[in-house]
Amino acid sequence: MLKFKPIQAIWFLCLLIILQVIWIDFRLNKLINLSSDLLSQQEKQIEANLRQVAEPEINQEVAKGASLSFRPDKAEFSQDFSLDIWVKTTEPIKQADLKIFYPNKILKLTSDNWQTDESVGIASWSAKLTPAKQGEFLLTQIPFQLLSPGEAKIDFDFIKESKLDCNVINIENKDVLEAVNNGEYKISFK
Repeated sequence: MLKFKPIQAIWFLCLLIILQVIWIDFRLNKLINLSSDLLSQQEKQIEANLRQVAEPEINQEVAKGASLSFRPDKAEFSQDFSLDIWVKTTEPIKQADLKIFYPNKILKLTSDNWQTDESVGIASWSAKLTPAKQGEFLLTQIPFQLLSPGEAKIDFDFIKESKLDCNVINIENKDVLEAVNNGEYKISFK
C-alpha cells in the first residue's frame, strides 16, 4: 500500500483544489454565456412581439371645459403693470368668478373692479357675460403697483370641482373650469 508523506498529501490536496477551481470557473463561464444568449434571444422576441402590436388610434377630440391664464405668465417688471386674464373654453360661458393670491409685500392691486384684502394678498372679481362667449378671449385685466423688489408669484385659487375658488360657469350653470396657468414675475426697481 502506498503511503503518503504529509507534504505529499498537502500537494495532492492543493492540486485537487486548483482543479476544482478551474472546473468551477469553466462551468460559470458557460453559464454566463448561456444566460447572455438567453437574454439576447428574449430581447429579440420582445422586439418582434412589439412590432406586431398595432399602434393605438389617436383621437383628436377637443378637450371639454375651460382654462384661465395670465398673459404674460412670466416677465420682469420695473414699473407698475397690468396682467391680462384670458379664458379658453370649448363651450359657451355666461359667468366667471376669479379669486387670486398675490404677494402683498411686493405688489398692491390698484383697481376698483376687484375686491381686495390687502392684508393677506387676496383679490376677487366676478362678472356675467352677456351674451355668453366661447373660444379664447380676454376676460379682464388686473393692475398692480410695485411696492418692493422680489419674486412675485400670482396664483389663481383653483381646486377642481370646488365652488369656493375660481369658477367659469357655462349656460347650464355648471362650473367647467379644468385648468389654470399661474404667473411668475421678477420685480425690480431701476
